Amino acid sequence: MKPETHIRRFGGRQGQAALLSVLNLTMLFGAIGFAVDLGLGQFKKHAEQAAADAAALAAATYAQDNSKTCASGIACNVVTNCTIPVNVTTPFGAACVYAKANGYTNGGSGGQTVTIFANNTGTPVTGNTPSLWFRATVGESYSPLFASFGGVSGLTFHASAIAGTTATGGGSCIIALSQAAGNSFSTSGSGNITTSASCGIYDNGGFNFNGSGNISGGTTQYLGTYSKVGSGTIDPAATKAASAITDPFASVPSPAVSVTCDYTNFKITGAGNTVVWPGVYCGGFKMSGSGNVTFNSGTYIINGTAAGGKSFDITGSGNLTGANVMFYITGQNGYTAGPVNMAGSGNLTFSALSSGPYEGILFYQDRNVTYAGSNTVTGSGNVTGTWYFPTTDLKYSGSDNASYQAIVANTVTMVGSGNFQKDLTGSLTGLVKNVTALIQ
Repeated sequence: MKPETHIRRFGGRQGQAALLSVLNLTMLFGAIGFAVDLGLGQFKKHAEQAAADAAALAAATYAQDNSKTCASGIACNVVTNCTIPVNVTTPFGAACVYAKANGYTNGGSGGQTVTIFANNTGTPVTGNTPSLWFRATVGESYSPLFASFGGVSGLTFHASAIAGTTATGGGSCIIALSQAAGNSFSTSGSGNITTSASCGIYDNGGFNFNGSGNISGGTTQYLGTYSKVGSGTIDPAATKAASAITDPFASVPSPAVSVTCDYTNFKITGAGNTVVWPGVYCGGFKMSGSGNVTFNSGTYIINGTAAGGKSFDITGSGNLTGANVMFYITGQNGYTAGPVNMAGSGNLTFSALSSGPYEGILFYQDRNVTYAGSNTVTGSGNVTGTWYFPTTDLKYSGSDNASYQAIVANTVTMVGSGNFQKDLTGSLTGLVKNVTALIQ
């Protein structure tokens, strides 16, 4: 009887092990499925973020490189759906192309969305105030592999990135670098100097304000002594600086100078019109007479001095014209540098290089040379760019009416009139540098 009793006691539990195994396997596969879905979701999230980063940065970079602003070429303060262009002509087009290169198009498979938002106001990220910024948002919906068994029919992920252009540098358009006692910056005569907000005068040494001319517009600061003689005024009044300003072009490399001369003892005389080309001018560059000279775009390396001891010696009444040019004053390979002397009565119509490491620099004096006598800039016309003489002196006695010019020199003497306005993009004087980067 005991064996029968034993059989009845356990006979009702047959198959329970199999049932428990099925339940455990279900839970196990569910966990595996959840892990797979989670991993796929993370993969898609990272892919979206990469696409958003690339799109935002592409938009900001294109805008910077092509001078696009909210007033020209950019629809700001509205959400723009990405459309792949035939030719990239806008920052939005650049963003869409880069998003597509990372696998995302607006209206693409899986319900993909790509939108771009641009603005030049507001603060998209705390502590960062870019002059222009772009937000790219990338989204996608997908059906999970296993979560659908739990009633989840679809998941949607979004990623966004912000890239902006921030201006750095600037603050002064006339800089006297010398900290030696004396006349680091001085004025004389009746000429007026007009600057603009955030584009004033900074003097590392003695500031001497003489004559009847006025200084107005931007901030004027001096580090050393201050003296005033004459009836001229400064508005706003000059103030004492807290510390010396550094050379804003200190990190700009010096151009390479070939040992081969393209031109030797080059001079232009007479009344004819002349076209000249970039290259290495050994023995200086000299022009006299009434002829007009056109400088083709590029870099002119003036190596050494012409007769009379000047490197770039311009006299007479001829007009000088050159767009997208730079003049590098040096003394190498057996030549000795001398001052720039632009003392003619003709008009000067120059603009500095508009791109590359020398962007905005019109005259660049080799930092390794010094010479007696001041560089002289006289004449009238329209000049855009920076006069850069870091170890020598500049006497500015022109009557130039151009807005976007700047002076960075060891010492500065202002005799004539001049108009100096802040370069907002850095492309005109090089004193402002626009940095484009992801900020979120």
